[in-house]
Amino acid sequence: MKKAEKLSLIPETFVKKDATKAITRLDFVAVAVKLYEAISGKKAEKATNNPFTDTNDEYVLKAYALGITKGTSETTFTPNAEIAREQMATMLTRALSKAGINTEYDMTNATRFADDNDLSDWGRPSVYFMAKEEIIKGIGDNRFNGLGNAKVEEAIAIALRSVEIFGK
Repeated sequence: MKKAEKLSLIPETFVKKDATKAITRLDFVAVAVKLYEAISGKKAEKATNNPFTDTNDEYVLKAYALGITKGTSETTFTPNAEIAREQMATMLTRALSKAGINTEYDMTNATRFADDNDLSDWGRPSVYFMAKEEIIKGIGDNRFNGLGNAKVEEAIAIALRSVEIFGK
């Protein structure tokens, strides 16, 4: 955590958070934006037009402007919903891609997780890219648990691993 803090990967909102608890969509986009900024060396800009009726959070608008996140509908973000592991992998892969990292991955010969059928079609490429790069690991027994809730500590750990692997 100290290393992540030194690299400015921990959002201000995490100060009093229990790192073992599930992370919300609102908190996670802050991590994704911080990762983008750390890898790209650029400051993320907020969207000028907020499509969401349920939040006007700075990090949400930055992540939306970058294309890191979408809403849960055309007008809602659902900021307090817990984020699933496959959603986390997808947003972080988008953040890396927007920062200039090649995240293309040919899954033809990929070793699949035992619970691969539980992954969404939109999340699968990001899950396997992150697994190949050893940024996100499974939960044991060759399972990924893509629909399981991501934890605050996981989000920070994978952001830190991403910077260690792809940082300039």
